[in-house]
Amino acid sequence: AIGALKHENAQVLKRLNIQIEQFELLRRENQQLKDANLEGQLKMFRTKNACEAAEQKLQESQAKLKEVLGRDQRLKEAHARLKAELAEARDAIPQQGPPA
Repeated sequence: AIGALKHENAQVLKRLNIQIEQFELLRRENQQLKDANLEGQLKMFRTKNACEAAEQKLQESQAKLKEVLGRDQRLKEAHARLKAELAEARDAIPQQGPPA
């Protein structure tokens, strides 16, 4: 009877060791999945931050472009006014004939 109990205990111990090994494998696999998930989240946040930074830069560039276009328009208008004033000034100068 004792021999049978020892044999049964050995079998139970063997099954427990197998279950412990399986548990450890599952635990490691679970940790790898958690790590991969965290890496994925980190990558997502970095991408989101980069996207937000690019969006901010785009808005700043658009504002700067609007400012430059407005300045360009004002310069064109000033140039046209100066041209008109120059033409008026030229017209106001008496024409001299050829020297006598």
